[in-house]
Amino acid sequence: FNAGEKVVFWGGVFLLGLGGHTWRSKVRLDPVPLTPLGFLKDFTGSFLAAIANPATAAGTVGAFAALGLVGFESDSGAVTALVAGVFFGSVLWWFTLASLAAYSRGKLPESWITRINHVSGVLLVLFGLGVLGHLVLKAFA
Repeated sequence: FNAGEKVVFWGGVFLLGLGGHTWRSKVRLDPVPLTPLGFLKDFTGSFLAAIANPATAAGTVGAFAALGLVGFESDSGAVTALVAGVFFGSVLWWFTLASLAAYSRGKLPESWITRINHVSGVLLVLFGLGVLGHLVLKAFA
C-alpha cells in the first residue's frame, strides 16, 4: 500500500466500525448534557465520518466537473471564491441538519429512531465495503 491507499483502507475500516456502532447504538430519549469532552467526541466522530466517506469526495469532484469548475487553478480569486463557497455551503448544510435534529428531538418515537440508526448503519457499512472493495479491485487490476 502507498500512503494514499493506507488512508483509504483505514477510512473504509472506520466506516465499517462506525456502521456497526450505529446499528448497535441504543436509543436514549433523555437529554444528554453537553460537556466539552462530549462535544469534542461528537465533532471528531462526525468530521472523520465525513472526510472518510468516498462519496463526499467523488460527489464534490463530480459536481465541480459537471459545473465546469475545472482549469481555474491559476486564478487565485476564483479558487478562493470556490473554497469559500464550499465552506459556507457546508456550514449551511450542517446548520440545517443540526436544526432539524434539534427540532425533531423528542418528537420521533423510539422505534423510528432505531430504524433510522439501522438504515444509517447499513449505509455506512456498505460505503465501507465499497471503499475496501475498490482497493481490492485496484490491487488486482
